[in-house]
Amino acid sequence: MIKETLKNGFEVEIPDENLDDYELLEDLAELDEDDYGKIVSVYRRLLGKDQYKALKEHIRNESGRVPATEMMDTLEEIFNIQNGEVKNS
Repeated sequence: MIKETLKNGFEVEIPDENLDDYELLEDLAELDEDDYGKIVSVYRRLLGKDQYKALKEHIRNESGRVPATEMMDTLEEIFNIQNGEVKNS
């Protein structure tokens, strides 16, 4: 299980079984081919629906929007953590 506090202050928990998911790999391959529509599926597979919703609320700005760039940066950070890379504080 990955348990980590992200740079933006969100506490993420990802069960190992969520990472060992072939359909997640398929979604990531399509995301890597610039199919950015797969990001929602990747997030839901990694975090589950409730944690995904909580992350969006955490990132939501004053105007009520969830910045796509911050969601993409957060996904990258999650995978950097999963790969054992050191966070930049």
